Amino acid sequence: MSLDADERAALEEERDFLLASLDDLERERAAGDVDDHDYRTLKADYTSRAAAVLRSLDRTDEAGAATPAPRSGRVRASSRGRRIATIAGIALVAVLAGVLVAQSSGRRGSGSLTGLDVTAASSRISDCQELEQAGDADGAIGCYDDVLDAVPANVEALTFRGWLQVRQFDVEDGLADLDAAIQLAPEATAPYIFRASGRARSGDAPGAVADLAAFYANDPADDEAQLAAQFSETIVSAALDTCIDGDVEGTLPVAEVLQCYSDVLEVDEGNAPASIYLGWLIARSGVDDDMALRRLDDGLAADPSISAGYVFRAALRAHLGDVDGALADLEAFAGIDAPASQQAAAEQVRAAIDAGEDPLPARPRE
Repeated sequence: MSLDADERAALEEERDFLLASLDDLERERAAGDVDDHDYRTLKADYTSRAAAVLRSLDRTDEAGAATPAPRSGRVRASSRGRRIATIAGIALVAVLAGVLVAQSSGRRGSGSLTGLDVTAASSRISDCQELEQAGDADGAIGCYDDVLDAVPANVEALTFRGWLQVRQFDVEDGLADLDAAIQLAPEATAPYIFRASGRARSGDAPGAVADLAAFYANDPADDEAQLAAQFSETIVSAALDTCIDGDVEGTLPVAEVLQCYSDVLEVDEGNAPASIYLGWLIARSGVDDDMALRRLDDGLAADPSISAGYVFRAALRAHLGDVDGALADLEAFAGIDAPASQQAAAEQVRAAIDAGEDPLPARPRE
């Protein structure tokens, strides 16, 4: 796909507007001028639109040399962390079942379908769950099959059959059921949390964290949120590993990386690595230096041990003319036991400062 100069300028203007709107939204929330519901709704809208614009620009950019980003100084996820934790099955189903029934009650019609009316279908789902809790997975799946043969659009049956299939390692079919449930009930919470677990099992950590973000955006009940917190940390850790690797190595499009960092921060607002790497991504784009600096400041304030953050901020501060601040960051970096790649990047920044050069020229990445 190619764009003429006017089309590209329009996309760049929209990109700048959306990123500035995200920045304004954060300030308004900090000042108490926007409530949590409106904040989440607007943030999701601005982020998805910005990602779409960046994706359009990303497909048309010519390949250019990009300064390699040093790896994070945070502790890498252990093998335990990379193995996504699953939710405690019976406890979670028990909590979410009631919520899901309440959420979907308004969508139920009357009458019967192939001999099973909707009220009877709901009662039958309770029987299916009893089979599931008794350890009869095959019987439970057959029970859900009966319900869906009668009422194909039953959100509860799709959700719980999908979740059971995920736990029985039939992830593909389970995800298909959960996809259908979300299409029918995008305002629900249970399908997102179950699909997050399924996506995590299949190795799609960024997709899993996106589902977590959607789950929280739908205002889950306190008990749901507490249960989700039991495994969200491992999903966030795995998603960050994937997205930081793709960002640093240039194997993921900018729009996907932006969406991933934003989803992580939606789930874990104070996540220091996500804030730092999002700040670095914005700094490299040359779109909003103030926003980039705030993200780097926030991340380093939350976790001063992330050595890469000092290199990133030193480069940005030098770019902005704050040489003293840049040198202070390099001094702080020198006091941390950092990987060789980060040390080389720090030396490049210092050499640019010594030569009076800009260590951070704006350069979009393909």
